[in-house]
Amino acid sequence: MKLFLLVVIAGLIKPQTLKGQIFINELSNVNKVMPANEDDEADDWIEIYNGGNEPVNLHYYGLTDKPGNLAKWMFPDVTIQPGQFILVYASGEETEFKTKTEVMHWETAINSHDTWKYFVGKSEPASDWTSPLFKDNSWQTGYGGFGAGQDTCINTVIPSTATSVYSRKNFFIADTSKIEEAVFYMDFTDGFIAYLNGVEIARKNMKDSKSLHNTLATNKHETLLYKGEMPQSWNFKRDFIKQLIKPGNNVLAIQVHKSSPSSDNISSNAYLSIGLSDLSSFFKPNPTWMKQLKTKLHANFKLSAGEDVVLSNTQGIILDECLVPYLQLGHSIGRQTDGTGDWRIFTNPTPKFSNNGQTSYPGYELPPVISIEAGFYAESQSVTITAPTPGAVIRYTTNGNIPHQGSRVYASPIVVNNTMVITARAFSEGKLPSHPVKKSLFIAEETTLPVISITIDSLALWDYNTGMYAKGPGASSEYPFFGANFWNSWEREAHIEVFSKDKQLKASLNTGLRIHGGYSRGFEQKSFRFHFRGNYGASALDYPIIEERAEEILSYKRLVIRNAGQDFYRARFRDGLFQRLSKNTNLDYLAYEPAIVFLNGQYWGHYGIRERTDKHYLAAHHKINPDAIDLLEHKGHILVMEGSDTGFY
Repeated sequence: MKLFLLVVIAGLIKPQTLKGQIFINELSNVNKVMPANEDDEADDWIEIYNGGNEPVNLHYYGLTDKPGNLAKWMFPDVTIQPGQFILVYASGEETEFKTKTEVMHWETAINSHDTWKYFVGKSEPASDWTSPLFKDNSWQTGYGGFGAGQDTCINTVIPSTATSVYSRKNFFIADTSKIEEAVFYMDFTDGFIAYLNGVEIARKNMKDSKSLHNTLATNKHETLLYKGEMPQSWNFKRDFIKQLIKPGNNVLAIQVHKSSPSSDNISSNAYLSIGLSDLSSFFKPNPTWMKQLKTKLHANFKLSAGEDVVLSNTQGIILDECLVPYLQLGHSIGRQTDGTGDWRIFTNPTPKFSNNGQTSYPGYELPPVISIEAGFYAESQSVTITAPTPGAVIRYTTNGNIPHQGSRVYASPIVVNNTMVITARAFSEGKLPSHPVKKSLFIAEETTLPVISITIDSLALWDYNTGMYAKGPGASSEYPFFGANFWNSWEREAHIEVFSKDKQLKASLNTGLRIHGGYSRGFEQKSFRFHFRGNYGASALDYPIIEERAEEILSYKRLVIRNAGQDFYRARFRDGLFQRLSKNTNLDYLAYEPAIVFLNGQYWGHYGIRERTDKHYLAAHHKINPDAIDLLEHKGHILVMEGSDTGFY
């Protein structure tokens, strides 16, 4: 406590600056290279580098975006080795000072494809088969997963007549003090019960009682890994998991049951991953399919352009600092040489790796100025584009594409006779191209509805292999064209401009764009989903775009513009109508606002602006913490949409 008070007091007085061996080496608030976190968002990050010859314990070192509060976030008990890089995710998730350690990295203690002991359930196993002391010498040995049927993840085939299969896998750990969390993954057909050292940790589609070898699962369940989807998972926090895992030998035991005696399908694939408090290595790397597990360090602030990031030691002395500049998506600012040298822009960031030898730039060219504002015009317009920097070359497009070195050079005013989007960018020698400036110009367009103009690179939409609107190489020949590109959850950067019913521009911002919906993806006009994230520029749409919510919801993190779904060829508003009929029933409902959409300057038709059922919807309407929400959805099996399902079993 004395040490904590010392640091806090030091943060309130004028700090000293000391250059030493610990540096801020690189950072980014427009992350595109690091994997998305459990909220499907790419966190800001700060790379810390030890440029000295000795290890340094960072416990109680401060990291902050507020120079007047050096102790805003403090490192746990973490040691950085000479030449080592450590990442701090500026996610804003840590809300208070904590002295306990958090997960530094994850390893997998048990992989489904490891060698297991297994027993085909044609009879009852011994009553103590889940215990670490059970002698399983008489059981068969085989590679997991176990099962029968068409699941491509099956490595050891059992008789298809078997109702159940039992399996055991031992793992050893000498020091359990490093364990902070654990995640159990199970891919199965049709029901299972899992035990860790004889204690049940997970169950699905099995009655709440002891299940015998001939007990049937209560429901069907299809495996997911063979389709490229994540299996179901169960998360366990430190206090619970450390009661179960003991120093020495431990055992994971699983029984899997089919739902019908006539079924030929049964499958068991299990994984156990452990979150460790430091960089110790006890187990194997995680499978490549595994979702990025949440690994601390997570600071209690996010990065914004124009802010200073400051690193200080336990005496409140500033060791290093960096001003966060404007950065384009996927770029970073870092030192040209690790720990020393000027701050430069990197187009290919290197988090957790050296900057030495990487190509970098001193900055961006200033953006050009388009002479008229985005909006609606009764007749053709003459548009001029100017560059603030003398000698800079302006390049522009009218098809949504970001201008590049091969794009058309602006030489004279552009005559705009038809509706289009102009995207302009300035180029100069030695600097990176400027931020693209985009303006939607509507010529003689008549509408009394709100308008959303979407601008996106044409290849992101239409490329045969990577375009999210295209059918692509894997599409089936029949509706709804399963396997098509538009059935993927791909997200692409886009720009939107929002106009009110009276044709006034209300918002202009970048966003993440996805194809939305179920079978309606097969229609030519597809639904879209907007994900507003800080790494695109704005973390929310700060405009009450849905009129009936205008007094209560002023900002949106996610939005859907819907093609009417299965009402596509009919009235096109029935879902919105029936949702609105629920307005005064004290039930949650999804508000509706009809609108017109333009895509890269082309009229794309009538849509319905809709809220989306997710944690942000619940947080906005019920004033609760979005990160405290567990939201499940049933689609033949339970899907975790937000949070975790651990508390439900």
